Amino acid sequence: MQHLLSIALVLWSCFFSGCSKSQENAQPPAPIVHSAHLSTGWYETNATQLQREIDTYFDQAQRYFPTHLSSIPRALIVPHAGHRYSGLCAATAYQTLLDATRQPNTTIKRVIIMAPTHTTFYNGIALPDYTVYRMPNGDIPLDTQAIKKLGKKDKAFGVFPQAHETEHALEIQLPFLQRTIASFQLIPLIVGRLSDEQIFCAAEALKKLLTPDSLLVISSDFTHHGPSYEYNVFDKNINTNLRHLDTMAIQALTTPSFESFVTMLHQTSATICGQDPLKILLALLETDALGDMQAHLTCYYNSAQLAWAQKDTYNPLKLFDNPPDKETQSSVSYVGMAYAAPSSSPQDVLTGYEQQALLRLARTIIERAFEGTDKEIELPLISPGLLSTSGAFVTLTTKKGELRGCIGRIITDKPLYSTVASMAQAAAFNDTRFEALRKEELDNIVIDITLLTPPQKVASAYDIMVGQHGVILNKRGESGNVIASAVFLPQVAREWHWDRTTMLEQLSLKAGLDRDAWKTNCDFEVFEGFEFKEAHS
Repeated sequence: MQHLLSIALVLWSCFFSGCSKSQENAQPPAPIVHSAHLSTGWYETNATQLQREIDTYFDQAQRYFPTHLSSIPRALIVPHAGHRYSGLCAATAYQTLLDATRQPNTTIKRVIIMAPTHTTFYNGIALPDYTVYRMPNGDIPLDTQAIKKLGKKDKAFGVFPQAHETEHALEIQLPFLQRTIASFQLIPLIVGRLSDEQIFCAAEALKKLLTPDSLLVISSDFTHHGPSYEYNVFDKNINTNLRHLDTMAIQALTTPSFESFVTMLHQTSATICGQDPLKILLALLETDALGDMQAHLTCYYNSAQLAWAQKDTYNPLKLFDNPPDKETQSSVSYVGMAYAAPSSSPQDVLTGYEQQALLRLARTIIERAFEGTDKEIELPLISPGLLSTSGAFVTLTTKKGELRGCIGRIITDKPLYSTVASMAQAAAFNDTRFEALRKEELDNIVIDITLLTPPQKVASAYDIMVGQHGVILNKRGESGNVIASAVFLPQVAREWHWDRTTMLEQLSLKAGLDRDAWKTNCDFEVFEGFEFKEAHS
């Protein structure tokens, strides 16, 4: 009896462990291939040309709007127009996945893309019926096990092959992902109409797949404006009004606030094609499914601005221009955003795009002062970094490097864009060490902005790290009150190649004191700074 029981147990074990001869010889199922279907009107379909095209957009992003965050983003928002329209904007977001040497990411193993449907209309989220997405530059395997779980666990998901057959919003992302991630499995989701209940159910189901080695990509263009989009609500100051409208959406996505986003859509009827995928993202962010996240705007422009920037010689910095209304009758807005863990590093406060926006604002403030007009200053899109409350200095130098003005605030409760605007005006016209800037000098001026961390008191001058720390010297009188003070930004000592003693002597002289005044009755505060400036030839 014991012998028979042993035989039965062995047979039972073999059945579940797959040790039967037929199972041992079984071959894995043949892949079900979904081949790329977009034409060269969307992106280059030749593998070599496609790689060259993608590299061009990353080179432009690195040159004009470089952004490298301290941690790998958990989620991205990227546009999905043809690459010639939105490729630069997409590259500014995807570049945050690359390492410091611009090599592909090796930590991300799964990518979930949520894209809206443009050609087939249905309720729910369409799962794929294929196991491999074949692109011109290689196959992308799907995470079939995770996809099966989604189909079983939530009624919001269902297999709907037609949705995947002709949809561009998903495929247009894949060349960028293949360039920025070394190896990954894909979960491609095409989102149809969803009720609020379905949105939160979908978010709950996706939450279980958003492991630390997963990336969520939301494919969405923003406001579509003009008669062809049946959304022709602005006939004057079109670009300015579009920027204000898109700002409302971006601020809701930054907060993040599902309710604010829904309210904005209801009040404005804004034609954001990926609004349901964005709602799912907001539902995830509000429940901390991705952890504590900080939003970063990596780029923003619309197709009319791009056409304007491409006139004559293409210059991406012209994407900040306001084309005349006749040039902006029809346009689509493109937004790049990255969500990553919060950082205390000053260089993580601003993206490359936001840095250029602030430099453009500072120059506009100075230029308008010479025009003698009360015309309202055109503010840039008020993004997360521009709303931060960091201290900042604005420095003006000639192209030969001669100082022409420098004024700033070390501590402030005002948003950064307001601080920069005020300090640009002051540096140009109120630095008492120099005559007020003259209009004919403008073309020879380079604007430099330094973002500051809050100052911290140090025990002595010997705790100052020369070249890393900015320094505030406070000279105190017999009663202990401050009788003189001066400040140097971190880069001053670096640029003049000063050692600690020389820097402190120069700081004393700047305060109107004797060279050696720093040695007695002085205390010091230090801060760090992140400097960015206009390019010049």
